Amino acid sequence: LSVFVNTVGGNVLVNGGVANGGAKVVTADIQASNGIIHVIDGVLKLPTIVDHIKANPSLSSLLGVVTSTSQAAVLTTLNNATGSAPLTVYAPDNGAFATATATGGFLVGLSDAQVSNTLRYHVESTNRVAGSTSFSTSADISVTTLYTPFRFTILRSTLKINDAFGSPSANVKTTNIQGTNGSVQIIDRVLRPM
Repeated sequence: LSVFVNTVGGNVLVNGGVANGGAKVVTADIQASNGIIHVIDGVLKLPTIVDHIKANPSLSSLLGVVTSTSQAAVLTTLNNATGSAPLTVYAPDNGAFATATATGGFLVGLSDAQVSNTLRYHVESTNRVAGSTSFSTSADISVTTLYTPFRFTILRSTLKINDAFGSPSANVKTTNIQGTNGSVQIIDRVLRPM
């Protein structure tokens, strides 16, 4: 499982702090003969994919869309993923959403249903992480999304993603953020299903 650590207002938070099942570091850098200890103010909850999205400020735009009332079904799908039925979320960062919602951006003017379909296009029904057997092929990987029958392609040699619309490719910026019910791969562009 992955742990997200960041600084907010001078505090070092683990997995977004206590409100998100994480904690705050209260004493840092206690040296030991075989490592370092950081004392935290709570017991860490095992993070889900949604917990990882909540904890990471670079995914706040995605969180805002997914937790909106009109996207409740998408959030339910993410929350219902399990270790035996995991999901992989290809999560556009804030810059990607800023581009897609700016003047002329493709998300501008979409209906709630079209936004739902776009979000579902960013989710795969498996736990695909770089370095695993699902990435063991030397060929490009065609990914079946939850917005069936639409697919996108992971360009194996570069870890870029080509969506159904075509270029430009999305770059995979951060890989293998592992939760209890799947993984998150951070990308720098909102993917277009068509």
